[in-house]
Amino acid sequence: MQILEHQSLLINNVISYHTHLSLDRLPSMVEYVRSNVCNLGAELSGSIMYTENSDNYKNIELIIPVNVQLKNCEEYEYKPVFKLLNAVSVRHEGLFSNIEKTENRLIEYIKDKSYSMLTQPYYNIIRLETDDTNNCIVDIYIGTEYNAS
Repeated sequence: MQILEHQSLLINNVISYHTHLSLDRLPSMVEYVRSNVCNLGAELSGSIMYTENSDNYKNIELIIPVNVQLKNCEEYEYKPVFKLLNAVSVRHEGLFSNIEKTENRLIEYIKDKSYSMLTQPYYNIIRLETDDTNNCIVDIYIGTEYNAS
């Protein structure tokens, strides 16, 4: 497993959608978004990302890159730019249900390097299918402050 430092994500035109969702239902939600983003007059312009927020009833935020600017509405928030700078990342391949193990290895790496975590993990979905969650690819990013002693 290769862990990469000094990674950045800069994505223009994203929809931020907050929802309450269990992780086992995430593949179906991602497929739903892929199939229905056209109803907003938009197309996907990259990989869908998500992050978890355990402090909130709406525990999942989907970050959906689109090819057009949209107006905010009750269902979602439009953001002209999403930035994640100075991140450490790792690629998870295999069972979607085992993603926590890969995330824990990344967190241990960050702790071993004495970096400070500035963000919760962001998961960039490269491949995640509803009918085959055994063969997923998800890049995990955590924004950090490199303050090694």
